Amino acid sequence: ETFICSGENMIYQALALKLKSGGIKEYIRHHDQISSKWPKLQSALKESGILSIKTFEANPTLLFLFAEVTDNNAFERLWNTEAHKEWAEVMEPLMEMNEENKPDAKFLTQIFEFKGK
Repeated sequence: ETFICSGENMIYQALALKLKSGGIKEYIRHHDQISSKWPKLQSALKESGILSIKTFEANPTLLFLFAEVTDNNAFERLWNTEAHKEWAEVMEPLMEMNEENKPDAKFLTQIFEFKGK
């Protein structure tokens, strides 16, 4: 199940992504360039329904991605765009990919939430 949490018009998803050994610095460098060098990818993210992404390093080969999306199919739509297919070619030396050359991502299930009010 990919649904994590929903509120007013927002859904949160969390994913675990695997990096290849030694790939973290290049991964960060490429992602830092999305806003300046990848306008088609930026558009694909928005058009796919991905409103925001935050990525955290668990260890040098495991990342935790937290995203705000419009619906539970946003990442699947993104991964099927031409812009992401080009991006995947750049990421392939750095990340574990599945047989369709999409990120080998595991969607995580929320088990706890705290809201201080």
